[in-house]
Amino acid sequence: MSNVQKIGLFGGSFDPIHLGHVEIAQKAIKEIPLDILVVMPAGKAPHKNGAFFSDDLRLKMTQAAMADLNDDRVVVSDWEVKQAQVNGKTSFTVDTMRYLKKQYPGAQLYLILGTDMFNTLSTWKDPEIIAANMKLVLVNRRGEKLYKPSRKKDNSYTKIYKPDIVISAEPLEVSSTEIRRRLATGESIDGLVPDSALQVLKNASFDVNLTK
Repeated sequence: MSNVQKIGLFGGSFDPIHLGHVEIAQKAIKEIPLDILVVMPAGKAPHKNGAFFSDDLRLKMTQAAMADLNDDRVVVSDWEVKQAQVNGKTSFTVDTMRYLKKQYPGAQLYLILGTDMFNTLSTWKDPEIIAANMKLVLVNRRGEKLYKPSRKKDNSYTKIYKPDIVISAEPLEVSSTEIRRRLATGESIDGLVPDSALQVLKNASFDVNLTK
């Protein structure tokens, strides 16, 4: 049996964290399986225009939701958030990868992605370095499809990365975008966000409608 640690990275804006994120964390821990899952809220995400919730609130909601799992293997890291706050740095996965390699020397790293983000991997900073140093884990919900290589203007083809591991999941009728829309219009988000994360919002005096 190998003694190499298996460390997973599950990053995202978590703006806000929802029950689908929690499901992914549970499946990754169990099905890869992992010794440690590092859940990393993005500080300044390159594919996002800006967060709806503050860095502090996103971090606290994520910490509360993951604490509910009562699993010591799940660790919420504030590294990317602090990098953005102190240095104004954009959260590039390749930089986070290098950070984790220093934190867990000799470990095998796993990058956990949903289909939407997996399909954009070729547009990330240094994707070939990421793919060479991390095993790519695709969480694929039934009905979602990976992109096929497409021809570019110079007649070359868009690089398409293949997952090393595929974790299957059921379709999900929840997204952070939909939750933000509901909050903006005063609609209920009951049953979409972990109760502990909702409590963080309430403690922050954020107006949350919990009734249908």
